[in-house]
Amino acid sequence: MNGKRMTALAAAVLLGTALAVKTVQVSGTVVDARGKPIAGAEVWVQPALTTGLIRTRTDAKGRYSAQVLSTLPYTVKAWYEVNFEGQRYCLRLGMPKPTDFDAFTPDRPVVRNFRAQSSGVIEDLKRHDGYFGAEVRLMSGGEGVPYDSELILTFEPQGPLADGSRGKTLTRRVRLAEGGMVYDLPLGRYEVSGTYVVGGQRRTLRLGSSYEAAPAAKATLSFKSNGSCSNNNGIERAFLYYSGAAGSGAH
Repeated sequence: MNGKRMTALAAAVLLGTALAVKTVQVSGTVVDARGKPIAGAEVWVQPALTTGLIRTRTDAKGRYSAQVLSTLPYTVKAWYEVNFEGQRYCLRLGMPKPTDFDAFTPDRPVVRNFRAQSSGVIEDLKRHDGYFGAEVRLMSGGEGVPYDSELILTFEPQGPLADGSRGKTLTRRVRLAEGGMVYDLPLGRYEVSGTYVVGGQRRTLRLGSSYEAAPAAKATLSFKSNGSCSNNNGIERAFLYYSGAAGSGAH
C-alpha cells in the first residue's frame, strides 16, 4: 500500500472516530433560597479526569446549558454573587441531592439544578470540613481559660443575613483541645457572647474580634470575602479572641 493510500485510510479512521463521539447537553436552573431564578450565576462544567473547563452563566430565568462529550466524566459546580455590607461575595451554590455533586458520564442529556444555601456540608469538600456557612477560629487573647475548657458561644444576628433572611440566634459548644473551630455560620454580622467553666463555676468569657481589640463581654463578628469564585464557599475565615473573666486566675 503506497503512502497516499495510507494517508487516506488514516484520515478516514480519524473522521469515523470523530463522528462516533457525540455531544450531550448538560442543563439546569439556579434559584435563590426562596425559589426565585438567579440571573448571571456562574456555572462550571469540568472534566473529572482531564484538563479543560466550560464556563457559562445563567440567563434571566436562571437557566444554563452546555454541550459536553459523551465519553468523558464531568462535574458541575456553580456560584452566585451577593453584595453584603459593602463587600462582594461569590458564594458556592447547593444542589438538591448529595449525589448531584458526583462525577457523571453523560450518555444522555443531564440535568443539574442549583439552589442558594447558607449552611450545610458542601458534599465534594466534606473531607476538608467544607461548609456553605462561614468558619471562625478561636484564638487565646489572654489568660484565664484552661486549654481543656469547653466554650459555649452565642451568635446573635445583627440585622438581616446576606441572603436577606432574619437569621436566628445560634449556640455552639466548642472544646479548645479539639481544634477550637466554629463551622457553618450563615453569612452575616453577629454579636458574640460566651461562657466557660472553671472549678465547677460558669464564668463569662471576654471576647474581641482582633488581638488588638479591647476584650469585652460581647464582640461584633463579621466576615470578609475571599474575592473570587473558587472551590470553597467564598468566605474568608474569621478569628475570635477569648480570655477569662478578670480575676479568674485560671491557667
